[in-house]
Amino acid sequence: MMMSMKMTMKKIKRIKDIKEEKIKLRMKELELEKGIRNNWLELKEKLRPVNFLQNKLATFKQEEAKDDKFWAGIISFSLDFLAKKIAKKITKKMESTTG
Repeated sequence: MMMSMKMTMKKIKRIKDIKEEKIKLRMKELELEKGIRNNWLELKEKLRPVNFLQNKLATFKQEEAKDDKFWAGIISFSLDFLAKKIAKKITKKMESTTG
């Protein structure tokens, strides 16, 4: 990730100021290197074959669950539709025989 940083330069009056700025820059450099190292280790861990397969399997199961919900919704809708049709036919049949 690239960061744009606006740096303001202050007027350096003493060597002490240069040394302080050098220390600040070194600390920032070490912080960024640590972040890169952590990101690299995390990426390596995710791409290990065992972890990679586990992640893919979990993704597959989630997609399968979504598919199951989709089909369950379609089946439920269809059964509801059929039940209403049957109920209407039975009602008409009953009305014709009683009335």
